[in-house]
Amino acid sequence: MGNKINSCILVFMLRRVLIWLFIVVLGNAGLAQLSGTVIQEDENPIEGVLVFQEGSSLFSITDKAGRFTIDTLIGAQGKWIVSHISYQSAEISISGFINQDSIVLVKRNEVIDEVLISEKKSGKRKKWLKRFSAAFLGTSDNGKKAKILNPEVVLFKEDGSGKLIATASDLIRVDNERLGYKIQFLLEEFILDPSGLVRYKGKPLFSNYPTTKKKQQKKWDDRRLKTFKSSLTKILKDCASNSLDSDLSFTVARLNNQQKFEAVQKINIQDFISIQNEIYEMKVSRFMAIEDKSIKYKQRRSRTNTSAIAHPAEAEMAMQSQNNVATSARYATSFLFSRSRKVKFNRDGVILNPEHIAQYGYLAQKGVADMLPLEFTRMIK
Repeated sequence: MGNKINSCILVFMLRRVLIWLFIVVLGNAGLAQLSGTVIQEDENPIEGVLVFQEGSSLFSITDKAGRFTIDTLIGAQGKWIVSHISYQSAEISISGFINQDSIVLVKRNEVIDEVLISEKKSGKRKKWLKRFSAAFLGTSDNGKKAKILNPEVVLFKEDGSGKLIATASDLIRVDNERLGYKIQFLLEEFILDPSGLVRYKGKPLFSNYPTTKKKQQKKWDDRRLKTFKSSLTKILKDCASNSLDSDLSFTVARLNNQQKFEAVQKINIQDFISIQNEIYEMKVSRFMAIEDKSIKYKQRRSRTNTSAIAHPAEAEMAMQSQNNVATSARYATSFLFSRSRKVKFNRDGVILNPEHIAQYGYLAQKGVADMLPLEFTRMIK
């Protein structure tokens, strides 16, 4: 009975705001046009709704009539995000040009004041913001230079186990001058363990720094290419196209009944990848090490407190990574862990289950400041 009542309430809430979508083909240009109108239940339009393709620079903002129009490539992958500060965001899955039914935005819960009061009482906001910024932006060269322009929208709380949990009342605006981007990030989840392990997910929207100087543009392009070549996105994209660099090597270890790793063996990663409905799945058996001999990197010993990690397999992986850092400082070595025993990704190398994935070693230093728009990564073969 309770479930039926909850379902009825949910249906009522989902009827608050309707977004009618129309997609048409634009001549022979290979483009599709996504257009629609955002209205409330009383049919009054909503102005200022941001509609964008995640991980790209494609976006539109609704006008006074609630209308938006965006041109995109036919067959382009990726989800479209509908965002407004007064509502929970919505996602529109589009493959090519499919006419979608109405999409609904649900009114946000007004709990911001309570969180702010809690922060002020704790007196820890400055410390929390510093920890959040380092984990969110990353500690790479890009991350160290990037800045959060509106830190006031980031809200914190700390649970009894010491986990730092962050939410945002609006899009987080990031200035990434080193790569020539401004980023608006829709934060969906952020958890930072006392161990130093961070898990977060969200949707980025990119805009380019304007410049007419060829020298400056070349500097940005060179840094972007270097960032991409050392990213997990490139590794997964190459896995999807079966074109991995010979400098990469993969090893995997399996857990025994005592929750300890058995002998590590090198593998052909393609044997661990399957595809269904254009979604790739990489089986990681909880633990995988990736060594990239094209990147010479002296890794510092990790300060991860493995005793603070709840899952024994994950704690073991952190210890393995620390041992590796102490004994092998020649090449960039990274460690992947998946709570679901798989990494899901698309042909662009975008991870589809980031909330399940933890990274240690070289890749762990990368954050939002190392992200690149799809328009750039798709150009690189």
